[in-house]
Amino acid sequence: MMIYCIRHAQAAFQQPNASRWDPPLTGLGCRQATWLGDRLKASGFNGPIYCSPFHRALQTAQCVADVTGSTIYLAWRIREIAMTAESFSGFTGMTAERCIALYSSLAKHQELPDLWWTEQAETQEQVEARCRPLADEILVKGEDCLVVGHGASITAFVSIMLQKSGYRLMDSVPCLNTSLSAFYSDGQRIEPQLIHDDTHVPLLERTSNSRYLLTPINEKPL
Repeated sequence: MMIYCIRHAQAAFQQPNASRWDPPLTGLGCRQATWLGDRLKASGFNGPIYCSPFHRALQTAQCVADVTGSTIYLAWRIREIAMTAESFSGFTGMTAERCIALYSSLAKHQELPDLWWTEQAETQEQVEARCRPLADEILVKGEDCLVVGHGASITAFVSIMLQKSGYRLMDSVPCLNTSLSAFYSDGQRIEPQLIHDDTHVPLLERTSNSRYLLTPINEKPL
């Protein structure tokens, strides 16, 4: 089996009237996700997608599913980190029913906890602890899949998979929008195949939300 995992595509955090908690993708973000879908389809992938219940992750998953024909499943454990206790103050997450109504590739009759987000600050270690059961569940199922999450949660998921394969990642390796990591498992061992690979995205269109990997030297970075 191949386990793929990505951070969501570029989100519109800087656009006027965008939700500060849960913005949609930008036009570039939609293209990034479609490029990823093309890459995965070319590899023969059409397996399930396990996705955070935030719009930016679900929209990314839907763009991929439009290409690969995959079915999307809600996976609250891979949701965004709460950096402070106020991170989600005033936020109300979508119900499973609302997610299903908005995104056509979601499997029907799914459920989410009533409070699938958190009202407490989290450490990266706590994010890793909540993501670990998802990794274990995926390995038990034994089928090719894609996990769509956020910078902190995908960093945690990749760390978990590397630990299971006997490796750890050097510090400060960027996880950009739709950066692709991949792990092969034969049921006995796990082998890393890709770590935060961005070759499906043109170099000048690689981003970490509003920040671009490369910016002209006569422009100030955002």
